[in-house]
Formats: sequence, structure tokens, C-alpha cells
Amino acid sequence: MYNDPRYQLLETTESPETGSTGYRYEHLKTGAQVLWLKNDDDNKAFGVGFRTPPTDSTGVAHIVEHSVLSGSRKFKGREPFMEMYKSSMQTFLNAMTFSDMTIYPISSKNDQDFLNLADVYLDAVFFPAIYDKPEIFMQEGWHYELFREEDPITYKGVVYNEMRGAYGNPERQVMQQMSQTMHPDGTYSHESGGFPYHVPELTEENFQAFHQRYYHPSNAFIYLYGDVPAEDIFNLIDEEYLSQFEKTEPNSEVVPGTIPSAPIKAEHYYNAGSGAKPSEESYFGYSVILGETTDLYDAFMQPLVSDVLISSESSPLKQVLLEKKFGQAILPAGSDGIFEEFGFVVKGADEARFDEFIEVTEATIRQMAEDGVDRGALLAALNRTEMSLRESGGSLKGIYFFIRSVGAHRYGVNPMDALNFNQTFDRIRADIENGGFEKYLKERILDNPAKVMTLHLPQAGQFQVLDDELADKLKLYKDSLTREEIRQLIADNERLLKYQQTEDSPEDKATIPKLDLNDIQREVAEIPSEKQILDNSTLLVQEYPSMGIRYLHLAFDLDFVTTEELPYLAYLGRLLGIVDTKQRGYSELNNEIYQVSSGFRFAPSVLRPVDGSNYALKMMVTTSALAGQSKRMFDILAEVLLETTFNDADRIKDVLQKMRSDMEMGFESSGHSVAANRASSYFSPTAKINEQLGGIDLFDHLQELLNDYDNRQAELMRIITSLYERIFTSKGLIAS
Repeated sequence: MYNDPRYQLLETTESPETGSTGYRYEHLKTGAQVLWLKNDDDNKAFGVGFRTPPTDSTGVAHIVEHSVLSGSRKFKGREPFMEMYKSSMQTFLNAMTFSDMTIYPISSKNDQDFLNLADVYLDAVFFPAIYDKPEIFMQEGWHYELFREEDPITYKGVVYNEMRGAYGNPERQVMQQMSQTMHPDGTYSHESGGFPYHVPELTEENFQAFHQRYYHPSNAFIYLYGDVPAEDIFNLIDEEYLSQFEKTEPNSEVVPGTIPSAPIKAEHYYNAGSGAKPSEESYFGYSVILGETTDLYDAFMQPLVSDVLISSESSPLKQVLLEKKFGQAILPAGSDGIFEEFGFVVKGADEARFDEFIEVTEATIRQMAEDGVDRGALLAALNRTEMSLRESGGSLKGIYFFIRSVGAHRYGVNPMDALNFNQTFDRIRADIENGGFEKYLKERILDNPAKVMTLHLPQAGQFQVLDDELADKLKLYKDSLTREEIRQLIADNERLLKYQQTEDSPEDKATIPKLDLNDIQREVAEIPSEKQILDNSTLLVQEYPSMGIRYLHLAFDLDFVTTEELPYLAYLGRLLGIVDTKQRGYSELNNEIYQVSSGFRFAPSVLRPVDGSNYALKMMVTTSALAGQSKRMFDILAEVLLETTFNDADRIKDVLQKMRSDMEMGFESSGHSVAANRASSYFSPTAKINEQLGGIDLFDHLQELLNDYDNRQAELMRIITSLYERIFTSKGLIAS
């Protein structure tokens, strides 16, 4: 515990779930809330978060998040965030905009680095340079771009361009349309990230007013985790920052808005390419409000319901929808706001079957509620949910706990209650044994009026129409300007370009904190490891604090794999654990896996040995389990590695179609990474292999395979079976 007259200790709570003692403080002068999860973890974490509910879709919260990291009172460079990212010893450094809050988390194992990073972030959020440098708003938000008098004016800006890219993804459009149908008014009717065609409506005045209103200590939640230098960090927070403010009323409460009083059926259109057919490329949406995040029971039931109904490979509803060929993939849909929602989307649907989809969905859920849900499936889902909470982000658990705690705090929930989940899970387990889950399905889904069912039809050129209207609007704007105003606009753009291209001065660079050699521990931390040679295999055993969870990593040799077989390695990794074995079908197998473990993951990977020698291609198999479940976990894993069968062509096709859908979504959300990996593949042998295992090369191969699946399925199963039989042997195996 840390005692300081500037901070009032509100509560001390033991937290076995996080391995911490939680100390909750209030800063007396400003009312800022401070939570310290004290434990001996040397990967210390810090975070500051604010409630930032939007009142429009200009993306102001998102733009402010970007902008405050572009220089501040003490740290004068244009991008202190990027400088710290490159030069610090951070283990995590980021900022995130949610539907109603914005957070800034960091972590580091080095004490001085931890203090430096916290200092940079606190100065950024409380004293940003946005009031002195109009170029920041122009760069990060939007601006009129013009460099020659004869050219048309266009819009440019980091967030503006980012959100244009984000809305190029049909799933993003569909999810937002579902949300707006469920939430026609209030906070969640708006796009906090910014709808690209509304971003230019944001004025610099409103941008600054948003920061002034919400980025105040009275609206702040400050978080500390691990073995932090307590006196130093508490002094820094008060002396450099909080003490310079007075307490205010932030008026930052979320406006939940109107929720449906009766089920709603709605039809929407999403932007699609030319030739998109409503009979093949529509989407169906189904969403229902289960409760509010303020009720911890509902907060933990939401992932359980989603898992049982549509996320798991054994989910009855998912199986029925796929078996009846309603679409190519089933995608979960939810929210990160005050409402706990169960929802999903069917991708690649036929518009004519929308009513049938609703009937089958509700009939399947009703049958589950009346006949009872398979106990194996329920226990598997409960174990998977609990394991994800206990593992808590692995080495970044401090960041994970921050997101959960600030997420609870924003709605007035005690963050320690959200972190300490054992009691709530005990209640859920007891309810499951007494039919509580089936009752929950009936009351919260079937009989719930707060429900929307949406049909999303492709409309070619929808955004092109908006772009044409935008071009006309910009032309009218340019026509309204005098020649002198046009020249001033060009001068503004040239000033922005100069700002972007001018290197920081030596004086500004010197303001960015750097570590001294004396701040860096010279000794490399070692994890005690025991090495055993067993016939053709190597076993490594490490003891490390892990909250009672045991972790297993297996690396199987792939030296014999040919270039032509590389795509099939990726397919094999995707199929293992979710197709039949000789002992059981994939649905029962899925339940068995998740009753005893966190799941099995199979990934062909290119590894480079620490001695710098040539790379090695390995099939990596990873899993984890509570100590008491370890033996059963090994038994089920052995079954998957030695007894999987690849003779269900329809099931394999379903899995590969979902793989294609996931890759499409990944390409649309991370196009820059895809392009970089593709470029690297032309000069890097390892990048070339990765391209064939997960890049555009693999996608093209998968697309060709699925387009001619009936003719190629026999060859596919032959190659996959051959690889499977050659890979999973003890020769060259490394187990850790």
C-alpha cells in the first residue's frame, strides 16, 4: 500500500484472479480515480483513460486520440509517441478509441522507462500541442488539399483516410448498420471512429472543445499494475499533472438512448463492387440486447452465450445455418458499450431466404431452450471463457486488466468487481446445473423485444454516388473562394507539407526522454530450464509463475515439405482440431478440447535459430490447461495428432470457406501489412514462405481451390493426409 495525503485510499481488495492486491484511490484535488494492482510482476503497466461519448459521427474522439500524441508541453517533437516506440524498452505502447471511451496504455520492465513513458503519455493527454499547432488537426483530422490553382480541391487527413479504408470493408458497414438499427439515438447511434463522409464536418473549434471537456483529471481513470516504483509514479502524477487542475463536473455520462420495445426487421444497402448479386452476396444480421455491462452476470454470460450458439465449432445454431447453406461464414457481432449484446452475421447469403433465416434461427434457439443444451458444450464454453480470463493476455496481462477495469469504471462499476470473477462464475455454474442457461436463452433472446434482424443488400457504386456529391460540393466551395483565398489555401497546404517534412530541431529532440546505460540492467533475465533428450526428441521444462496454468509448445520438423505443398500446410493447420477423428465427430471433439484446455492451435511457422543459422520451418502446436486437466489435455491432443481423418469433404469445404472469409477481412483491415509482406517476398526467402503460408499467394491458391472444389477435393484430401502422416512423428520434435 502507498500512503500519500494527496490521495485518499478508498478500498483495498485482494484479487486472486489477477494475483494482486488492488488499491483504489481518489486524488483529492481533482477527483481523478487511481487503481493500483500491486504484485511482483516486473512487466509494469500504466494507463490513463477517459469517458469520451460522441454526439456525432465526425470521429472527434478518434481524431483527438491521434492528435494528442503529436507533441506536447514538455515533449516538443512532432511525434513523441513514435520516438518512444523506437527508442524505449516498452513491451506495449498504444492508444485506442472505443465507442464511448479513449485509453492510453503502456508497459515496460524497466523502472526508468516506465516512468518516462507515463510522463510522455500524461503530458500528451493533459497538455497537448493541439492549441498551438493548427497543422496537427489538419494532418490527423482533415483539411482541404490544394497545391495548384487549376486543380480541384480534395479532402485529406490521417483519420479521414483511415476511415475511408475501414468502410471499404463490407463487414464494417454491416456491423455499423446493425448497431444503428438497434440504437437509433443516443451515444451508440454515432460512429466514434468517424464516418468518412461526416469527418469533414468537424471544426477545429469543436475538436479543441472536445479535448477541453473530456481530457480532464476529473474525468480520468489512472491505472498502475505490477511492481511499480510507487513513490516516483505517484509523485509524477500529482506534481507534474493533477495538481495543476481543479475539480470539475465532466458531464461525460453515456446516453444509452432508446432501445427497441418490439423486434425490428430492417433492410439496408452496403457499398459493393459491380456485379455483386443479392442472391449470393447479401448479409443477414441478428442481434439482441442481453442486458447491461453494469450487471456482471450479464457481462460474463454474453461471451458464454455467443460461444455456445455461434462461435464454437460445436455450436448447434452455427451448424444448422451452415448445413442449410444460408451463407459462406458466420461472423460474431457485438458491442463494446454499455449494452451486452448477442449478435451474429451470415456472410454470402441469398436475400430471398431472409425470412427463412429468422425462422430457423429462432426455432433452433427455442429447441435448445426447451430440450436443453448439451452439457459437454456448455462446460466447454464455460471453461473456454474462464481460461481466457485467467490467461488474461499472457505477458501483457497488465494491459488486459487495464482495459477491463477502465471499461467497468466508465459505467460506475467498481473495477475490482469486474476483475474478481470467481464469485460470478460460481453462480453461473450453479445456474447451469439447474437449467439456468436454457432459461436465459428463453428470457433474454426468444422473449426479448430488444431485438433486430437485418438484411443487407449489395449496392454497386453506393460510395461512388457519395464521392460524386462530395466532388460537386468541393467544386462549389472552390468556386465560392476569391483568388486570394485560393492562394491562402495553397499556402496553408504548403505550410502543412513543410511541417510534415521538417525534421525536429536538436532542441526538440533533446526533450524526448532517453535511457542512460546506467538505467539498463546488464544481466539478462533467465528462466530456469531443464533439457532432456528422449530418443529423437528434445524436451525442455521451465518453471515460471503462471497462475496454476500449464503451457505446452510443440515444434514438429517440416524440412521435407516441398514448395508446392506449402499452401496445404496452412490448410492442415486450419483443419486440425475442427474435423473428425477416428474416435469422435468434430462437434464432440470440440467440446472435449475446450473442457480441458484453452484450445489447440496449429501454425506452420518460419523460425530463425538464436545462433543466426539458417531458418527452420516448423509446425507449431500450442495449448494450455489448468494443472488438474493436464493429463486429459494430453490425451485429447494425442487423438488429434494421431487419429484425425480427412474424409468429410463438405466439412472441409465449410472450414476453408471460413478461412477465405477471415483472410478477406484481414486484408481489408491490414492492407499496409499485406502489401509490405508481399513486397518483402520478392527478396526475402522467409518472407516468400510466409506469403505462401498466409499472404496473397495463399489466398489466390485458396480461391482457385474453392472455385473448383468438387474436382479438386480428392487431391486436397490426399495431399493433406500425406502431410499429416509425415509431420506428426517424434523425429526432430522439440517440446517445451
